[in-house]
Amino acid sequence: MLEEVLNGARKTPRDFSIFKKSLEDIASASLNEYERRWKRTTKTERKTSEEIDEILLNDNETELRELSRLYWNASGLYRRLLIYIATMLTYDTLIIPKINHAKSPDKEKLISNLTNASYFVDNLGIEQELPRVFMTMLIDGVYYGLFKECENGKVIFQDLSPNYCRSRYKSANNLPVLELDLSYFITIEGREATTRIDELSLYPKYIVKAYEKYFKKITKVDRRGKTIIDKNKLEDGRWLIIPESLGIVFYYKDTKPFFATVTKSIEDLNEYKGIEKALDKQELKKILLQRIPMDSNGELLFTLEEAEEMHKAAVKMLRNNPDIDVFTSLAETEILDLQDSKQANRDNLEKVERSFFNEAGVSKNLFASDGTTALEYSQIVDFALAYDMSKVFTTFLSYHVNRKFSDKKFFLEVTILPITHYNREKIFELYLKGAQYGYSKITAGVAAGMKQSNLLNLITLENDYLDLASKMVPLQSSHTTSGKEGEEDKGGAPKKDGMEKSDKTRQNEESK
Repeated sequence: MLEEVLNGARKTPRDFSIFKKSLEDIASASLNEYERRWKRTTKTERKTSEEIDEILLNDNETELRELSRLYWNASGLYRRLLIYIATMLTYDTLIIPKINHAKSPDKEKLISNLTNASYFVDNLGIEQELPRVFMTMLIDGVYYGLFKECENGKVIFQDLSPNYCRSRYKSANNLPVLELDLSYFITIEGREATTRIDELSLYPKYIVKAYEKYFKKITKVDRRGKTIIDKNKLEDGRWLIIPESLGIVFYYKDTKPFFATVTKSIEDLNEYKGIEKALDKQELKKILLQRIPMDSNGELLFTLEEAEEMHKAAVKMLRNNPDIDVFTSLAETEILDLQDSKQANRDNLEKVERSFFNEAGVSKNLFASDGTTALEYSQIVDFALAYDMSKVFTTFLSYHVNRKFSDKKFFLEVTILPITHYNREKIFELYLKGAQYGYSKITAGVAAGMKQSNLLNLITLENDYLDLASKMVPLQSSHTTSGKEGEEDKGGAPKKDGMEKSDKTRQNEESK
């Protein structure tokens, strides 16, 4: 039999229908195996670039908020960006009394109120609460809450859902006025309406009474004795204006997520990453090229049906190897590499990565730094944004401090110092130098990370009780001495450290 095949006694049939069917079966065998290995069974929850474009174009506040929340949960890059902005500031606060010099206040009362105001700010826990509130403001575009003062002196920021809150006005104290949708507390099953009593009990009496009045107004009892909603009265008294002493509203410019536009850049980046990943896989892929031999007369040594079976056998043998595919053709067998240039795609990927950071308004060096100089200047720009956003907190804090501790002869101003986790050392040196020349010592102490209340208590302890001012000699400073005795002045610029060095300086030092 084999001898007849080799001698060309056996000829390949020329029936085109058989030839066509055999090729279709060979292709089908490869396709089925490919789909078994690679077909995706899960569906992504992310938006496409086109869907994001439509949301941004519609400029609908609810849709933008949902988009921002989606990428807060799905994108580590988006999450990291918002955390970076929200946690940049240290939230070191300083309370400064503004005195009416025409009516000099009582010294003891001024000190007492200032001290109590410092304790009040301490009880707010703003080092923990304000970053969390700031984060919500960046995700949702706005933070709504209630200001709850407890009997033990502590203060709670009670979060509210932005879907049931709004703010359309500002008070005389420049605070946004909170309006609460009272229908939030109603649960409707079928036609029957009930109150979420457990949750309602957590709210101030002012809100509870307003809701009870609203619930009676919009409900009625049917013939079966069930309480049902009167749809004609549903909007009557639905929105409750919350007093500014209870309501909290924080937003920057408007109530839409500030960084929502960068989600499109994130999706473009994900798309290009998928392309690059596919190309990386392609470099590993191999094709087993299986060619059917011919005799000296150019006739196939095997029928197409036999070639089909040979192809199926090869596919079955390589089933467990995901990096080799089988292709059956007309000659000897060899391994081919599927490789192509990826430089153009990688260039596009870098462009998309840059577009994300450009859209966010921050430097790429923040999360993958390759130069200290560019990073430092970028942090200054980012700080300007974060500090400008934080001014809504100082307005809020100043209002509540004055509501409790101001006087006709003075009022108190709360300031968040311009200190970040990246510039604390420089700002402290700036305030310390000012204190050496007669400016505020308290500012330098707060810049060092001390709470104002603790600093005031320490000053009282050291000066009034321990009399350390007369027992300890102050440390010498550079402006009071010309140099230590016997120390040689070597001249030259002062030595720089850390991020003060430029990229070129670092390269020169490393090359030595």
